[in-house]
Amino acid sequence: MEHALLNTRADIAAARGDVARLIAVRGDGAAIAARAHSGPSNRDAHVLMALVHTGRSEEAGRLAEAFDLSRAPESWELNRFLYARGVQRLAAGERGGAREPVSDTPLTLPTQVEV
Repeated sequence: MEHALLNTRADIAAARGDVARLIAVRGDGAAIAARAHSGPSNRDAHVLMALVHTGRSEEAGRLAEAFDLSRAPESWELNRFLYARGVQRLAAGERGGAREPVSDTPLTLPTQVEV
């Protein structure tokens, strides 16, 4: 239940654009390291987006690489984190890396969209 409440708190802070609150609740490196093998949470995805949007690219890069995503269970939280990691990589200038999912097979995106 605590996990759900913390996720809801992060969702509300993100909806309000309260990046300071999101960054403040991210936890220290030890807390992230303890969860590194279980996969990222919804809160981690929100924090990653907040770090990107505030220009804290080095911190965002460290957070994006802190998790062993090959061991993370499939979940909506993993998908949200993968999206946030893609945004972080794109902001860091890694256009190719922004399109790569967790698997070894790169995701192929169309270069042009027909309308």
